[in-house]
Amino acid sequence: MLLTVVYRHGNAGTVSALVDDALEGGARIVLWALDAPAPSLEHLTLGSGPGGRLALHERMRASASSDTVVDDRWWVISDDDVRLPRGGVTRLAALAQRGGLDVVGAAHAPGSEWNHSFTLARPLSVMRRGLFVETGPVLALSPRAQRTLLPLPEGSAAGWGMEAYWSSRTQPGLRSGLVDAVAVDHLVPMGGSYDASAEWERCRAFTRRYGVDDVSDLKTTLGTWRPWRSRPPWAVH
Repeated sequence: MLLTVVYRHGNAGTVSALVDDALEGGARIVLWALDAPAPSLEHLTLGSGPGGRLALHERMRASASSDTVVDDRWWVISDDDVRLPRGGVTRLAALAQRGGLDVVGAAHAPGSEWNHSFTLARPLSVMRRGLFVETGPVLALSPRAQRTLLPLPEGSAAGWGMEAYWSSRTQPGLRSGLVDAVAVDHLVPMGGSYDASAEWERCRAFTRRYGVDDVSDLKTTLGTWRPWRSRPPWAVH
C-alpha cells in the first residue's frame, strides 16, 4: 500500500500518528508539506509549497512509482486532520480488496465533521457498494482504478465533484463504495481553507462534463455487506 498525505505543520502530530500506524502495516509513505516541513516528518516529505490537492497527491504517487514496473499497490490518499482506528488505512485497503471495490471511501464515525450524511457509518455494515465516494478525507484506489482513472482530469482545486468522474455510472468497469467498518474521525469542517463559492462553481461545471447535474444524485446504495456474511452479496454473482 502507498499512503500519501498533504499536511500543514500544525497538524504534524495527527499525521505522525497516521504514519506510524500505516508503517506497522508495511505501507510506503510519501508526504507533502503545504508550509514548513515538520522535523519529525521531514524524512518522508517529498517537498513543500502550495498546490492543488489532487495534483500534489499525484506528484507524490509518481515519485514512489517506477516507469518500468507495474504498480500493484493500493493507493490511500488522506487529509492531515483525521484519526482512524488502529490499523485503519491498512484495514481499509484490505477490506476493499476483499470486497472487490476499486474506488473506496472510509465512512465517517459519529462526531466526525462531514458534508454528506450519506457518508456516515451505518450500523451492521462492513461496506456499502454505491456510486458516491468523496475525494476525502480518506480515499483508497485499487491498482485497477489507478490504471483506469489516472491521470485525473483537472477540476476544482479541492477535488470537489470528482465523485462524478470515478462513479461506476461513468466508469462501468469499476466498483465504488464506502467502508463502514473503518470509520474516520475528521477533526475540522471540510472546505474551510477554500473559497467555497468558487469551488462550488468549478464543481458544477466539472460534474456536468460527466452527465451529472448534482452529485447528490449519486447517493445510491447498490448493496451492503453485512458482518455475519463471509463475503459481500455482489461477489456471489
